[in-house]
Amino acid sequence: MRERIQILAYCCLLESALNITVKEGRIRYHADNVLIKVPFDDAGREAVKAAIKQARELRNSLHRPPVTDNERLCARCSLAPVCLPEEARLAHNREWQPIRLFPEDDEREIIHILEPGTSVGRTGEQIKITRRNQPVETIPAQRIGQIVMHSFSQMSTQALHFCAAQNIGVHLISGGGRYVGSFDTRTGSIQRRIRQYAALSNPETCLEFAKKLVTCRGQGQRKFLMRGRRGKGEGAEKLEWAIAQIQRVLKQIPKAKSLASLLGFEGNIAGLYFGALPALISETVPKEMGFSDRNRRPPKDRFNCLISAGYSLLIKDIMNGILTVGLEPALGFYHQPRTQAPPLALDLMEIFRVPLVDMAVMASVNRNQWDVKADFDLGKDQVWLSESGWRKLIDIYEKRKQETWKHPVTNYSLTYRRLFELEVRLLEKEWCGEGGLFGHLVVR
Repeated sequence: MRERIQILAYCCLLESALNITVKEGRIRYHADNVLIKVPFDDAGREAVKAAIKQARELRNSLHRPPVTDNERLCARCSLAPVCLPEEARLAHNREWQPIRLFPEDDEREIIHILEPGTSVGRTGEQIKITRRNQPVETIPAQRIGQIVMHSFSQMSTQALHFCAAQNIGVHLISGGGRYVGSFDTRTGSIQRRIRQYAALSNPETCLEFAKKLVTCRGQGQRKFLMRGRRGKGEGAEKLEWAIAQIQRVLKQIPKAKSLASLLGFEGNIAGLYFGALPALISETVPKEMGFSDRNRRPPKDRFNCLISAGYSLLIKDIMNGILTVGLEPALGFYHQPRTQAPPLALDLMEIFRVPLVDMAVMASVNRNQWDVKADFDLGKDQVWLSESGWRKLIDIYEKRKQETWKHPVTNYSLTYRRLFELEVRLLEKEWCGEGGLFGHLVVR
């Protein structure tokens, strides 16, 4: 049917442009060696007009049309990664066995500019990186997915224009490891954001999404502690107690009547989790890498420094996913607007904190991968990562993102890097009548 309408539309355009009469159109399927003739008469002209009218109505509508009943049409559709037809069918029918149409991976590089004084420019269809006392480096734009500017590096206006045209995300992180912001023109359709505003303006909707979020993070923290208790001697008792207490608080979350009460439950879980986290650190780890409590702005010890810097890298990737999908980062459902990080990014971060940062940092500390002197810069009451420390953390974090994870609802595996965008799109499904798939990424 779709091919027939396309052929009729071409016939209509030819008649209008060349002022001739077209009697029929033809479609040839080379794979099957079949030629189909499509008569172009008054009925065909009316079919084209009806299709144009329907297309205009869809364009002006705030609601996305339902997924087609013919699933075979979705297999080769370029918009399948946007509307997620297989996931939509799964939302309506949990017995459905989805085919993965969402792209498996994004193999483009993420370029981190760490050295102060480095400049990023454009030459032809390439990004040019000029570092002090080093040869100029050029990278084809097709190979770059993001450029992350750390500290006092700079980018030319021409490079910014080029990155915008090539859909390359540009993100800024301060020398102290704080996420500053993103430059991106992938704003998405206004209809998508209007639907987001309508959904997240409802306090009850926000509360339900927030419950999913807090439950997801709390379960992840509990499962991480459960994994860490294996082989523990004296620390096992403390871990067991924290695990049991977190489970008790998780049971109270469905009863929360407001975001304020939910914040209380989340705070209790966080206190239990970070209170038990030191028990996961190996006895062979130098005392300088120890951890007693969560502190930040600025971090006062090396372990907190690593976690905070990891969270900055994480929120950068969450922001990239949000901007790629086209949602509004400033409008969330749990975190409230602040002067710094956008609420929606902070919301979605909760899902990925444990698997991507906490677990990766703890593993690197227990493997003694950190040089307590060379990888950190110490201040009066603060600890920052040195350039070598940043390189090491970025390498650990990027490798972790390449690990695959099987989604418990869709039952297909993706790298964490792809799960950022998928989770944003599944969140959008929640207010499009295809909910139930968001917020299930829990450590096993």
